[in-house]
Amino acid sequence: MADINTAPFSWWLESVIGDVYNIEPACIAMEMRDKEGRVYTSYWQMDENDRACIIDALKEDGFMDFLRNNKEVIMQIINGEEGDEDGLCEADPETDSEG
Repeated sequence: MADINTAPFSWWLESVIGDVYNIEPACIAMEMRDKEGRVYTSYWQMDENDRACIIDALKEDGFMDFLRNNKEVIMQIINGEEGDEDGLCEADPETDSEG
């Protein structure tokens, strides 16, 4: 196995593991996407209700990121200003589950 300390995400993983110890979770989910766009999931003691809550949180995070990344264009549309609706950031078709 490779040395995890040399991975570009090692600082993040160390922080998350610290949260795991501090929070004392009842269940854990881990989601990953590889370079080809395949998604991997791993769960510890999660039932279908827990996974539904995780899905809701991920959707909300994505929606809020979309709003933040497109706030100028959205405000132009709301205010009826001349703007380019095509200027909205599009979803990555390789990771967009609906694309």
